[in-house]
Amino acid sequence: MISRNFYFKLVLRVIILSLTALLFAFLFFYKNYAFSGLAFVLLIIQVVSLIHYLNHTNRKIAYFFDAIRNEDFTLHFPEKDIIKSFKNLNHSLNSSG
Repeated sequence: MISRNFYFKLVLRVIILSLTALLFAFLFFYKNYAFSGLAFVLLIIQVVSLIHYLNHTNRKIAYFFDAIRNEDFTLHFPEKDIIKSFKNLNHSLNSSG
């Protein structure tokens, strides 16, 4: 369940990112530089957002494995996250410890 929601959000972000890149190329090709500049800024924001999304999940999993390696079972992840996939991930990590 967690991975399906994670992959759905990841694929959705990649599709939107691809469409924005196509929009940027189309606008740039037809010499509409003002709107192509806006599309490029939107493209950069989407790339940064995707990187942040992936790093957020990877950091939580890395903390979890570090806690297991150090035999620290007091690690607790907040389960009141706004994003449902992170909420489910946090719940899973808490119950595994």
